[in-house]
Amino acid sequence: MRNPKRTAASASALMIGVGVVGFITIFVASTKASINQSIDRGFTGDMVIDSGGGLSGGIDPGLAPRIGALPEIAAASGLQVGLAQVDGTAVIVQAGDPNNIFKIMKIDAQQGAVTDLGATSIGVYRQTAKDRHWTVGTQVPVIFAETGRRTMRVAVIYGENAQAGNY
Repeated sequence: MRNPKRTAASASALMIGVGVVGFITIFVASTKASINQSIDRGFTGDMVIDSGGGLSGGIDPGLAPRIGALPEIAAASGLQVGLAQVDGTAVIVQAGDPNNIFKIMKIDAQQGAVTDLGATSIGVYRQTAKDRHWTVGTQVPVIFAETGRRTMRVAVIYGENAQAGNY
């Protein structure tokens, strides 16, 4: 003979389990779609070469210029990602050749000129600049792990682009 309490408990556990699996499946699919959409919106290149090592791996910095010199390549740029302390806050920063990076990534420069970016300047996401009351020309203290403290000038304030991050 069946016990109605045990049957109800088993059914409840089964319903909760199915609900959790359904939630996780929907969450993962939604996250994947959002990431793919932001990459499609922000990256205009055809190919990415990646070491697969994340922040701890890397590729020879001379590879991008060698690839860019090939006649069949319209633009090639390396992209460095690392940690720095910007205005007292530890953040992820990205760096690339300003002459080529804007050819393969859609970065909406809203203020300043991308041609002003260089070794002593920085580009900042619009909302970050607004939150910190920065404008083009603001001097920002930055500490890099390998090169130490530098003062960098805000050269560009840009709009939405998930690949560009905040700096």
